[in-house]
Amino acid sequence: MDSQDGTGMSPASPEPAGAWRVDNAIQSFDAAQQVDLQNEILPQSADDGRSRALEEADGDKKVQALSREPSMQFIRDRNGRREEEWMHGGSLVVQDPTQPQTPVTRLTTALKRGDGPAVHNLLENHFQDITQDSAQADYAWLVGFEELGQTRSEIAQILLDDARNSPWVLLDAPPQHDPTLVVDVQKHLPGCVHLMPWPSPDSESPQDFAENSQQFATSQQSHIQTLCGLAGITPSTTAQENWNGVVMFEDKTVASVTYTHEDVSRVVSRVKHILELFLNALHYAQSVNLCCQSFTILREETQRPDTAVVDLYRIEFSQVKAILDEAEDITMGENTTYTKASAAEAFLAGLFPGQTFSDSQTSDFLNDLQLYCLSAQILTVGFLSYIQSHAGPLHPDFLDTPVTKLKLFGAHSFSDQPSIEVSLRELTSLGDMLRSPVLVFGTAKSSTKLPVGQQPFTDSEAKYDVMASSEDIVDTWGPAQFLEPRNERINKTDDNEGSSRMTPSAIQICGGVIFAAKEASNSFHWSATASSEEFRHDILGLAARIRIGSSNHR
Repeated sequence: MDSQDGTGMSPASPEPAGAWRVDNAIQSFDAAQQVDLQNEILPQSADDGRSRALEEADGDKKVQALSREPSMQFIRDRNGRREEEWMHGGSLVVQDPTQPQTPVTRLTTALKRGDGPAVHNLLENHFQDITQDSAQADYAWLVGFEELGQTRSEIAQILLDDARNSPWVLLDAPPQHDPTLVVDVQKHLPGCVHLMPWPSPDSESPQDFAENSQQFATSQQSHIQTLCGLAGITPSTTAQENWNGVVMFEDKTVASVTYTHEDVSRVVSRVKHILELFLNALHYAQSVNLCCQSFTILREETQRPDTAVVDLYRIEFSQVKAILDEAEDITMGENTTYTKASAAEAFLAGLFPGQTFSDSQTSDFLNDLQLYCLSAQILTVGFLSYIQSHAGPLHPDFLDTPVTKLKLFGAHSFSDQPSIEVSLRELTSLGDMLRSPVLVFGTAKSSTKLPVGQQPFTDSEAKYDVMASSEDIVDTWGPAQFLEPRNERINKTDDNEGSSRMTPSAIQICGGVIFAAKEASNSFHWSATASSEEFRHDILGLAARIRIGSSNHR
């Protein structure tokens, strides 16, 4: 591989997705691996988080006057362990009766049962035992409340309220739409992968795309999560009838979502508001240089549902704006007027070719409304998945438990079949790269029509290959570097200028390399141990779609 400027900077795993610019180059794969080890950051200790919270709050009378919920938010924001501890330590699990009953286990059981007197009694009489015993559940973060002036009775009520609202963590205030924020549907960051000429004329070295200099902070991700909600729904008040829709949980990890309401005008206002907030989320992502004018999602292969392949699919911001523009034209009254949902219909048809989401027994207006609602749910979930590189379950700040599967009903009731399902799936070689399952969008199995004699691929333990363009791979999982092995470089002499053109054949990304597995083949593979001798000299096109997986496909 060609050396660049010697910085050796490359992450071991994908950064939050974004558009990448030409910047510091990767020296070599070996050097990148060494940097990976140096870049690993351990989580902060509870003591560090608590000390910082107290230091920031010192002398701030407003903090002392916070109500219970804001106080809990204060601790959660400044003590990064809080959410993890509540999920793993303070989670409401059934205790093993064979285990000794300690104050910690008794508190966990009391919270599960909603036993207020028991919770108050335990915290009043065993606070130190509970906060210092981390063998079965870690409640050390509760000390932060006491140090901020909360009484133990108030802390007990915080825990009870949290348990009652679980898995929701209520927001202090609902997100507000700002109509002055406009998405730039043609925005590109300087030198991003989308604008790269390919192959690069007169280039003596591979192109390198590194992370944008502005780090994607946790607070930025949290703001986007709030604007997107869980498929557009955020827990803004205890009165759930005032939310933008309805969410039903199964074991807290599987969520079914619908915008249905007996008053159709409420459904219209819901989907409009959700799309408006989503456009604000996209604008904010652009403002912090997280993305250009598009993002990606992973979808099932609907045209070949009998194969273990998922597709990395690009969604343009212009599509989102067109859907909102049409939805904004809906006016409810004695004579409902609206523009046909052409943009939403085209979006869903492109995402799931051959699928239909209309009901012949339903009016055109309600069918179009369903298309708007499904589009809004897919877009909001898809962007949350994108900003976490599609890796792992969704775990926005307003949920105390990660969601591993979503069922999207659009505007239909839960008694119907869900139209879209989002679930975790294992990948083949890219699974090794990401070290995590990924979120994949698919249609409900009962609605998938196959040719006679063909069965859908349903192996729950299967690992999936990925169809994607090089451009989308870098945008989603970069930083990356396009490579051409020195000993296999093809020089193409220009009769007029005598220049050479690079013919890249591999992508160095996430501590490994994506390269052609076979000569003159569209089969590519990611490996952390590949050497340049294994690369083929096939030209790797920027927009051409390649299949990344194991060498042997089913």
